[in-house]
Amino acid sequence: MFGCPIGFINGNMFMGLHNDRIVLRLDEEERENFVRQYNAKIFEPMPGRKMREYMVVPEKLLTNVTTLKAWCEKSYEYASKLKPKEKKPEKKAIKRKININNLDLLCAFET
Repeated sequence: MFGCPIGFINGNMFMGLHNDRIVLRLDEEERENFVRQYNAKIFEPMPGRKMREYMVVPEKLLTNVTTLKAWCEKSYEYASKLKPKEKKPEKKAIKRKININNLDLLCAFET
């Protein structure tokens, strides 16, 4: 996801990396505590696209491994209690030969 490493439990994302940031998924009470203690911000992968359950780990917390680990565990615990995501059926690719300017190309299209 986002081209970066992500942690999942039962198909639900609980933490991950985005650019140079660590992102944690927390329940409402823990999010409020996280904001209050660290002045943390809600994760926005793109401006105006907030992911309300996800918080960006502030830089000052990155050097405190013990505390960061505790927050990662809270994130894991929260996501592990969520309803498991159903696996989507795999998409099958249809291969077609396309001729462009006398050049034959083999292309795959997902259905």
